[in-house]
Amino acid sequence: MDIALLLTVFIVGIAKVNSKELANSIGSLTTTTTTSEPITDENLAKAFLATLDMETDERCHNRTLAEWILASDITPENRVEAIKSSLEYSKFLKQKWKESQQYGWSGYHDPFIKRQFKLLSTLGMSSLPEAKLKKYNYLKQTLESIFSKARICKPSDKRKCDLGLEPEVTELMMYSRNETELKSLWTQWRSATGKKMRKDYTEFASIMKEVALTNNFPEVSSYETRFYESPNFLNDLEKLWDQLQPFYLQLHGYIRRKLGEKYGTNIVGSTEPIPSHLFGNMWAQSWGNIFELVTPFNETKSIDATPFLVKFQFTPRKMAQVAENFFVSMGFPNLPQEFWDGSILEKLKDKDMVCHASSWDLCDKKNFWIKQCTRINMEDLITLHHEMGHTVYQIQYKNLPKLFRDGANPGFHEAIGDLISLSVQTPQHLTKVGLLEDVEESFEADINYLLLMALEKIAFLPFGLLVDKWRWGVFDGKIAPAHYNCEWWKLRVKYQGVSPPETRTEDDFDPGAKYHVAVNYGYTRYFVSSIIEFQFHQALCKIAAEFDPLNPDSKPLHKCDIYGSKDAGRTLMRMLRLGSSKPWPEAMESLTGQKKMDAGPILDYFRPLIEWLTFDNIKNNVTIGWKEKKPACRQSQNKAGIFNSSLLILIFTIVASLPGNGIGLWFKIF
Repeated sequence: MDIALLLTVFIVGIAKVNSKELANSIGSLTTTTTTSEPITDENLAKAFLATLDMETDERCHNRTLAEWILASDITPENRVEAIKSSLEYSKFLKQKWKESQQYGWSGYHDPFIKRQFKLLSTLGMSSLPEAKLKKYNYLKQTLESIFSKARICKPSDKRKCDLGLEPEVTELMMYSRNETELKSLWTQWRSATGKKMRKDYTEFASIMKEVALTNNFPEVSSYETRFYESPNFLNDLEKLWDQLQPFYLQLHGYIRRKLGEKYGTNIVGSTEPIPSHLFGNMWAQSWGNIFELVTPFNETKSIDATPFLVKFQFTPRKMAQVAENFFVSMGFPNLPQEFWDGSILEKLKDKDMVCHASSWDLCDKKNFWIKQCTRINMEDLITLHHEMGHTVYQIQYKNLPKLFRDGANPGFHEAIGDLISLSVQTPQHLTKVGLLEDVEESFEADINYLLLMALEKIAFLPFGLLVDKWRWGVFDGKIAPAHYNCEWWKLRVKYQGVSPPETRTEDDFDPGAKYHVAVNYGYTRYFVSSIIEFQFHQALCKIAAEFDPLNPDSKPLHKCDIYGSKDAGRTLMRMLRLGSSKPWPEAMESLTGQKKMDAGPILDYFRPLIEWLTFDNIKNNVTIGWKEKKPACRQSQNKAGIFNSSLLILIFTIVASLPGNGIGLWFKIF
């Protein structure tokens, strides 16, 4: 019996022991607080929802503020307060959920009321028993703390071991072209984060399965995708990837050839997955930082605004004002003063904080804040536009009932800022706002620009798809704890065609090196966003008269800039004000005229690059696709890669007890 099977038997045994507790949890939730007939009077239902709205705002504000304080100053005291506030909020939600069971909402006629009760019918994390919920919150904050407090050593100076992810490690990964140094940063970060999380994450995963079951979902995947309101949603994602994968393969082949020229084919094999530490990004999820290594036409002008931001002494606040100005130019109101008073736009001194950029709705209809450890470069300028997109969305739907104050689906929220970035990054826009001197109009300049965009947008797609495939596999029990890391690398190799710089083992836990895995934040939203942002962009570009589908050569989609278009702004505003009050296909239809996700606009946007890459790869005899020559991951570092010390001791004991010279037999075997 191998170790994996032994672990599986052990886990199944634990599950059986806890099955009675789980059944009691589900039973306590499905038992309503009353045996009387359901309330069918819609006026009473409306009054209940109005009261719920007022009570929820206050409690949501207290909970969110406690989380903000912890995220901006990670201390034991703030962690205690955040857990306490979260538990109080969960108790409130559970009580209101029980009260809502009295209402026979499925027979109501008012769709506005009916949809609120539908959203209220899934309790979410608050469905857990209090002790289990407390454990969940503790584990989640422990994992986030490990990630946020992680520090590693500078490869060139082992005495300097206080490097955090933002900005020190991120900038070293961005700018270093020393393969040994990049490998050191890559491995150190995973040792400082994921490797320390594995035990807690295993316990965390078992709780997530219980969350799904107590909310009457058979799997965590169906629980987390409920907001997409489609039984075929996961199949739809695969179909979209099938449409886009040929483009990704051409991009991958081109980049592999270029990196092979830089680092040598002994490091970057011409038919193998690309080592993931060479992309200028800790997770190889975006490749834009290596643009100067892979630029098709070096004679064209740079399209990086960073030198101008530095030259004109931009501050994080001034960069945020640039982002605000984009939305104002389209007719959106200026941000409230509370935004500028409450936001944290640069890393606080002498405090451990979560530097991952985020936008916060404080649930009081006036405080909407951004937290970002802003660096003075173009990448962070784009990130500020993205986070500002969240904030603008939140402000637009702030007057809806609390249950509707969210994106039409999780991908919509991410798509708004990304949509704006498609205009912001154009040389035309950067010149217009004074961050580039002029625009070079040529085929070569277009290909350079489109490749830069593909390194961000197309390179991301397989990563955006695989993260939740791994998470759901873990949470739904399809990936056993003994195989967490190797299954992660199977997905990385299969979808992305990337490999670790050295063979990994189950002593590692590389998924935990990614923030969203550590804090249990669903990742499919980013894949969805990457699709629909181009649909939104195409629709708004038509309205702004910046794109002509009948004559795309005269006004190509990749040169569209919706900055200053009040018509585009009004159309976008109408959709944002819907929040989640309508199913997302209806919200999408209000902007694009269609109800389905469609990869067509992405392919239209990148058409010139797709044609050029295909030609260039044929010309240079580039192999498309990859084959693994050495394993990305094996079970352990021990002999033959399959045994651990416990199993070796067991085998030794058995062999030694055999008649005759058992010890001699042992040495013949090993």
